[in-house]
Amino acid sequence: MGELLRLEPRVGTKAMLLPGLGFAGGTLARDMQTLRHLGDRFDLDTPLLDGAWKSNAEQNRLVLRKLIAALGDLRGARVAVLGLTYKADTSTLRRSAAIEVISDLAKAGAM
Repeated sequence: MGELLRLEPRVGTKAMLLPGLGFAGGTLARDMQTLRHLGDRFDLDTPLLDGAWKSNAEQNRLVLRKLIAALGDLRGARVAVLGLTYKADTSTLRRSAAIEVISDLAKAGAM
């Protein structure tokens, strides 16, 4: 399916279509938050956006849950995190899922 989607000129051959934890990066998050705030402002429900936002936040915590399941207590555990940006060939860390994962790991006592 991904290969077919890349044939679409509006998407292109270099589209990042590989599954990951969830979405990350500044643009999509900003747009979703803007739409959610507009819903609040005009007293409109945004259940799809709210659900996607909540589900995405839970996906970021999946790494921590899996590490705790595999290793138990993470206090003092040495953990390496690769891939800090939200997509290849970019240097931006805006809304990097890896930064959120690192924060959760640090709170759990990992080093």
